[in-house]
Amino acid sequence: MRSFGAWNTFEITAKDNRIGVVLNGQPTFASGDYEDQGSTYLRGHIALQNHFKGFGVQFRNVRIKEL
Repeated sequence: MRSFGAWNTFEITAKDNRIGVVLNGQPTFASGDYEDQGSTYLRGHIALQNHFKGFGVQFRNVRIKEL
């Protein structure tokens, strides 16, 4: 378990209509990658967000590479 204030590591992979997320070395989807059945978002923006009202969020060492 990480201590409060420790940095987490995310690896997000998006290829075609499949998205995979690994948090601190562990896959976050129980059945594997998410697949957008309608191919809705094949192009567009990359957004990082926080879902907890009142909590600050920081990002560091954000890297994007083409597959």
